[in-house]
Amino acid sequence: MNITYIAAYKASFPSRQANSIHMMRMCEAMSELGHEVTLYIRYQGSSIQEIFNFYGIEQRFTIIPITSYLPKIDRIEHALKSVFNARKGKVDLIVSRSAIPSALAEVLNIKFVFDAHGPVWEKNIVEQLCFKKIIGSKNIKKMTVNSSALKQLYINKGLVPECGILVANNGAVISQDVKSDIIWPGRQDALQVGYTGHLYQGRGVDIVLKCAEVLSCCDFHLIGGTDDDIDYWKSGTDLPNVFFHGFVRPSEVASYRQHCDLLLAPYQSSGVSMAGGSGDQSAYMNPIKVIEYMSSGKAIIASDIPAVREVIPPDAALFAVPHDYNSWVSCIERMMESSFRESMAKRSSLNFDDSYTWQSRAKKLIH
Repeated sequence: MNITYIAAYKASFPSRQANSIHMMRMCEAMSELGHEVTLYIRYQGSSIQEIFNFYGIEQRFTIIPITSYLPKIDRIEHALKSVFNARKGKVDLIVSRSAIPSALAEVLNIKFVFDAHGPVWEKNIVEQLCFKKIIGSKNIKKMTVNSSALKQLYINKGLVPECGILVANNGAVISQDVKSDIIWPGRQDALQVGYTGHLYQGRGVDIVLKCAEVLSCCDFHLIGGTDDDIDYWKSGTDLPNVFFHGFVRPSEVASYRQHCDLLLAPYQSSGVSMAGGSGDQSAYMNPIKVIEYMSSGKAIIASDIPAVREVIPPDAALFAVPHDYNSWVSCIERMMESSFRESMAKRSSLNFDDSYTWQSRAKKLIH
């Protein structure tokens, strides 16, 4: 098929935000399945090659930047230009996480997939009105969500299209090139405990730092975060066994994970901020991070919350009480036993199968 993926106007490329990584990986996956794929994004000055290099993705699909000139209706202008360009290219299917291009596809009699990653009723009025347009559409091929909890939220609101709602969890890459020339601080004889991702509120950074304070025998590595977030957390700790690596390009994160013996996913049960540090997605999130952890073949300790349990099978990780650092300390101490840690790592790796790949998610959306 000729598939067009239209990014929401506010999405940035390249950027550190998980939504941009998600869209790039989905376009890559659809192209690997043999489809002709075009991604429309907002023009932000970066070259196409710079964007592909940032994410470490081969240039298998086409990226077309769109420039908008009407500030008050920029998101509508972006969607209009993208959809009309796609129609000129004889598109077979439009995919978007925004209801605006989906509604325009309905008007122009183009088949589309609406891939929701949050409650549409919490978005701007234009998104809400467009969703009302598409919910009864004859051209909607599928409506997908990335977690069972989000599906239930739509059901509870009575916002279910005739085609129903399909759960398609996020994915990860099966194999990645790992660099060995990374400068890695710390002690060779200490357990290397890692955390990757943003350092927003609700991500459990305070839990990681408290564990580091108690477990001085371990080195703790926080990989990711903005300069402001790093300064905030550093201001409250000067522990010699804590290392802030700062932002790492998506193409290099796998290499950093491989330097760790153990990976932490201390999401809290509420107040999990979204990109920019605002909002709360704890009720419906489907964290890419924990799926990537499983793909790395490392031992995992994760928060015992429904969003994480949906992704990680019971025998593939140790689960800790989100807000109780003593629970996390106990789990880390259990992982200090190398034979147990290695067995948990193997279980994690075995439980990461084809159902957790981006290609698997792409098939659910478009087939």
